[in-house]
Parts: sequence; C-alpha cells; structure tokens
Amino acid sequence: MSSEFVSDEEIREYYDAKRRKGEEMKGLVPVKATVAKDVGWVFSVRFTDAELSTIESSAGLKGMKTGAFIREAALLAAAADAAISSTGKVELAPSEQETLFHALRQAIVTKPETKPSRRTRRSNTAAHKA
Repeated sequence: MSSEFVSDEEIREYYDAKRRKGEEMKGLVPVKATVAKDVGWVFSVRFTDAELSTIESSAGLKGMKTGAFIREAALLAAAADAAISSTGKVELAPSEQETLFHALRQAIVTKPETKPSRRTRRSNTAAHKA
C-alpha cells in the first residue's frame, strides 16, 4: 500500500484482501513482548466542578495527585464494604477504623450544600426576570 492519502474504505478493502489471501501476517517483524502481571485499568468518572474542586483540594492537602486520592478513597470504601459481616456489623482493624473515621470526617466537613429545589430555582428565575 502506498503512502498516498486514501479513504478509510480503501484501507479496509486493502486489509480485507490481504486477510482473504492469508497474507495479513506477511512482512511483519516478530518482537519479544511481556505482559505485566498486574494489569492496570483506566475508568472514567464524572464529577461536577464543585465535586472535583473539593476532591482536588483534599488531595492537595494530603500531598497526593487527584487520581491517587480518588483511587485510595475508592479502595477504602470497597474495603469497608468487604469488612461487613453477615450480621451487618463492620469489622475493621484499628488502623482501618482510624483511616475510615478520618475519611468520614473529611467527607462531612467538605460536604457541599444541597441544591435548592426545582421550585425554588424557578421562583428565583421568575423573580429575576420581573
């Protein structure tokens, strides 16, 4: 295939023809590769501006990057859920209790104010228009 600009359809046809002829591996160079034992995954999460600001400032206070802070919080939450026994009681080691207590305190302190109801927002908008 030449280096000229071609359409997606032409590229698709070119490689389909190679596959039909059994030549899709022809001309490729074998390489030695290893796969990491502990594969990492990236997961997308949506935050509002206010939520992200709160998270970023909390991460900064702890001297952490935002992604590491979110990862740690998620893992702590998952560990707390896993520690719930069949009786519904949480069973945490003392160090885990302290970490969870601090995380809860931080969440309570930084909890954003609740949004006004839709009715309140509508009446405020109507008052501003008048």
